[in-house]
Amino acid sequence: MRTLLIILGVILASVALAQQPTRITSGPVSVEAITTAGAITGFRLDVAQGEQKGSFAVSFGSVGNIVAQKVALRKEKGAQVLRFAPLVAEPTPKLGPDSFVEVGLFDNDPYPEVTFALKLVEFDQAAWEKAFGAGSGFGVRGSAS
Repeated sequence: MRTLLIILGVILASVALAQQPTRITSGPVSVEAITTAGAITGFRLDVAQGEQKGSFAVSFGSVGNIVAQKVALRKEKGAQVLRFAPLVAEPTPKLGPDSFVEVGLFDNDPYPEVTFALKLVEFDQAAWEKAFGAGSGFGVRGSAS
């Protein structure tokens, strides 16, 4: 029994140490990962300045099909950055492994900086229309002449 408890403790400690913080704060602004059903679907920006407060959710995809496999915290001189990568989409489009979203908060700056790259490798129009309906955003419009 004691051996089992020691093994369980080592496993739990490893998991706890492997988890990255998913929230950054600088002054009145904070950013945190949004997780839905175990998937990282976007980020939330919270602003609290005096009596004014706001909370804004940003999704990686307009129809909820783009998620990040991981979120990592990077600290730089005067900045904190959350990197969401790699991004994947189901059922389509296929995104390149270097697709990402980064949100940075900089010291003494009330405005976050968002950078991203979505590398479109492949798009399956039939799979998109089956999942989201014809005319739901992607696809060929009009006719070729």
